[in-house]
Amino acid sequence: MYAAYATLFTCPNGSWSENRMVTGVQKRKLARSFKSSVWFSMGTLCLVCAGNATELKATSMPDNILLNERSATHLAAQIKSGEITSVQLVEACLKRIDARESVVHAWAYLDPELALAQARAADEMVKLGAELGPLHGIPVGLKDIIDTADMPTCGGSDHFEGRRPANDATVTSLLRKAGAIIMGKTVTTEFALSGQRGTTNPHDPNRTPGGSSSGSAASVADGMVPLALGSQTGGSMLRPASYCGAYGYKATYGKISRKGVFIIARPLDHVGVYANNLDDIALILSLIHI
Repeated sequence: MYAAYATLFTCPNGSWSENRMVTGVQKRKLARSFKSSVWFSMGTLCLVCAGNATELKATSMPDNILLNERSATHLAAQIKSGEITSVQLVEACLKRIDARESVVHAWAYLDPELALAQARAADEMVKLGAELGPLHGIPVGLKDIIDTADMPTCGGSDHFEGRRPANDATVTSLLRKAGAIIMGKTVTTEFALSGQRGTTNPHDPNRTPGGSSSGSAASVADGMVPLALGSQTGGSMLRPASYCGAYGYKATYGKISRKGVFIIARPLDHVGVYANNLDDIALILSLIHI
């Protein structure tokens, strides 16, 4: 059994953002997939369930929606069919980051060439007719407490600047196995505890994005990546989701591996995910739950 939380949010002026609210169709679809019960409480969709999300399919989406604003579920289907390439998607995300990072400050580490190299390799697999994972060619941001062998993992602290882990965290390995592009490392408060590192709310730079998973929530809410991983000890997944206007999920303790993830409080730490819709939450969870 595990619990999921897909947070609704208010716009900066306090009004409900109707296009991000969970529809009845979405609720029923996710409930059927997980064979679960769903209810609303205090503006948050709470879901208690058992099962997997492999039955979810990409839904139709208008062609005029920018690539970086489309759902991961839809994008994965388009990449698999050859309608778009991973390189095109990564380039669209990098274009958005280039336009907005000076305001949002969501990224602790980003190497565009490394991201594009992963994307080119993913596209080559499509051309060769190789077996593709459910997240093949999809960019994912990782909170800067999650180890990556090919990127620094500094825990949001100057004390660990330039630290290069020898191995990927388990969740990183699972995402790579599913075909995901590890886009970069997102900003966290120092040691995922306290002290903002410059990330702003993507809807209003004068407001807080919440912490500690500031960069992960902000990057997804701003259309920089369709998916990102964060973590929670107290409220570090759900609070940024609510503040930034993204969907945030905190699994029940132990359902997502923490191997290779910086630990603050062993009995309380959880890895979680951010997305912009419930289908994408369900998709990524089906790949990283243990």
